[in-house]
Amino acid sequence: MKKEDLKRIIAEELAKLREATQFDSLEVAAIDANGEEGVRLIWRREPPIEVAEQTLLAQLDNPSVAGLMIHRGEDWVEANLPAIAGDERVDYPEEPDRFSPEEREQDARLENPDLYRDEE
Repeated sequence: MKKEDLKRIIAEELAKLREATQFDSLEVAAIDANGEEGVRLIWRREPPIEVAEQTLLAQLDNPSVAGLMIHRGEDWVEANLPAIAGDERVDYPEEPDRFSPEEREQDARLENPDLYRDEE
């Protein structure tokens, strides 16, 4: 197999991977040491991978930035920017809890009534 054929095959496989992870938008916030958002970067169209990576790495190199919060585009970042996705300073917002503590307790009581029999 020639070197050019191998390059072509690799390029085709990378193109397939990029197509599989559809780009919706990318929204990243730079967070300072107090957890406050300093700047929010938003891409509505898919940026070139090198541009997005260098932009986000530059934010991480900024001394006033403690980390990045990926608000949208987590799958795209993980598929295309492994240096960013693997950095411990990069975080993702937690999904809001769908159930209140009271609802969770009620579920626990229904699942294990013997554990709660003495309380009533």
